[in-house]
Amino acid sequence: MPGRDAHGRARSRVTVLLVFVVAMIAAGNARADPKRDTKREARPPKSDEAHGIATPQRRGGRSLVWIPRAILYIPRRVVELALSPVRVALWAWERYDLERRYYRLFFFDGRRFGLYPVVKFTSGFGASLGVRMVHNDLFRNGGRLDASLLYGANYGERLGLDVDSGWLGASRMRVGAMVEYRLVPGDRFFGIGNADLQSAPDEPIDPLRRDAAVSTRFAHRYVRVGPIATARLAPPLDLSLSVTFAHRDFSPPERPAGDPGTASVFEPRRLVGYEQGVDNVYGQLWLSVDTRRRRGSSRLTSSGWHAAAFAGYTLGLPGDPSRFGRLGLDVQRFIDLWGGNRVLMVRLVGDSVLAPMSRIPFVDLPTIGGPYALRGHARARFRDRIAAYATAEYVWEIEHRLAGFLFVDTGRVWSTPAELTLRHLRLGYGGGLQLHSRVGYIARLQIASSLEGGVHVNFNFSPPDILRDPR
Repeated sequence: MPGRDAHGRARSRVTVLLVFVVAMIAAGNARADPKRDTKREARPPKSDEAHGIATPQRRGGRSLVWIPRAILYIPRRVVELALSPVRVALWAWERYDLERRYYRLFFFDGRRFGLYPVVKFTSGFGASLGVRMVHNDLFRNGGRLDASLLYGANYGERLGLDVDSGWLGASRMRVGAMVEYRLVPGDRFFGIGNADLQSAPDEPIDPLRRDAAVSTRFAHRYVRVGPIATARLAPPLDLSLSVTFAHRDFSPPERPAGDPGTASVFEPRRLVGYEQGVDNVYGQLWLSVDTRRRRGSSRLTSSGWHAAAFAGYTLGLPGDPSRFGRLGLDVQRFIDLWGGNRVLMVRLVGDSVLAPMSRIPFVDLPTIGGPYALRGHARARFRDRIAAYATAEYVWEIEHRLAGFLFVDTGRVWSTPAELTLRHLRLGYGGGLQLHSRVGYIARLQIASSLEGGVHVNFNFSPPDILRDPR
C-alpha cells in the first residue's frame, strides 16, 4: 500500500542516516591527531584511575570491540575515500600557501579592504555568481562596510549594502544602515499551515483554510532600507533599535521551474498584499548576548552562548493594511565535548506575529524551511502566525582546516497559541563540511533531507550560527 511504502522509505532513510552518522564520527576519530589533542588538554582519567587505584580490566567486554569496528570498516573507508579530494585540496592549500596568495590578490591595506568573487548554490534556486566588497576597519574605528552584488538565472538579482560605524569614541554606541534590493523571479509559496504536500487541484484553494500545501512560485521584488543603533549594556550584552522601510510587489513567476503560479492555485485575494503590494515600516528592539569562545588552536566555536530576543511592530503606509506586532527569540548553546574540536550545538528558535490574518501580509508570516531553518525542507515550506524549530548539530575537526557536521532539525508552524502541540512535528537531517582559515570561517557545504523526501544542497559563505533577524 502507498502508506506502508512511504513509511518503509522513511525508515530506510533513517537507517542509512544512522549508519552514515556513526561512520563519519568513526572516520573523524580515526583521523584525529592525538598529539594535538594532548597539547590542548590532558587525558582524562580512566574509570579505573578515578581514585588513584588501578584495577584489572575485564577481558570479556574488551574482546568484543572488534565487532563494531568490523561493522563500520567498510562505511568508514567509503567516507574516507569520499573525503580524499578535499584532503588533496587542503594539502595543496598548505603546500602552495594559497591562503596568502588569495589575500594578496583580493585584499589590500593590510587586509582591511577586500574585493572578491562570490559563488552560492541553493536547491530550488540554482547557482548564483557575484562580487563582494568589504572594509573591516572603516573610519579606523572598527567600523565595517559590506556591499555585495549577486545574480543567478533562478536566484534572481540581489544588491546589498551594510554600513557600521564601529564604537563611537569612548562611548558604548554604534550606528549603521542597510539597503537591499532583491528580485526573485520564482520565489516559493506552499500555502499557509502545516499541511502535507499534494498536487494542484482543479479548483482554487483558500490558503486560510490551512488544509492543503502545493508547491507554487511567484515573482517577488522588494526594496528595504533603514538605520540601526546599538548600545552596549555590558561586555557580552547589546541592545539595538532599528527602523526598516520595505516596498514589495508580486506578479506571476518569470521562471516557474516546473511549478504552477501561486495565483493559479491559491485565491490571490485571500493572500494579503499579493494584488496591491506591500509598503510598510517595521520598528524593532533587539537584545543579544554573545559569550562564544574557542579553545586552544581549534577554529571551531567550542563553548558559550549566542542568543537574542526581539520585539517589533509593523505599520502599513496608506493603502497597506499591515498592523501587527512581532515577538521572537533565538538561543544557541555550544557544548565542548572534547578538547575544543568535538562540539555539540543545540538551538531553539521561535517567531510569532500578533494580529488577525487580515492585517498580516503573507510574506511577513514567520516561515521555516530552507538551508538555515528546519533544513531538509524547501525554502519557506511552512508559514503561519507562529513558527518554531529546534536543532542539534555535532561538529568535529577532521583536518586542520576542515570540519564535518551532522544535524537533526525538528519544528512546525501553528495558527494560534491555543493550537500549540508537539504532534505532527516535521523532521529534517543531514550533514556536510565546512572550511576555516587561520582567522575564521570560510565556506560550508550542506546536504539535507527529510521524511517528506527530496535532497537539498546548499553551498555558501555565511556562517551557520547567524541569529534569526526578521528585519
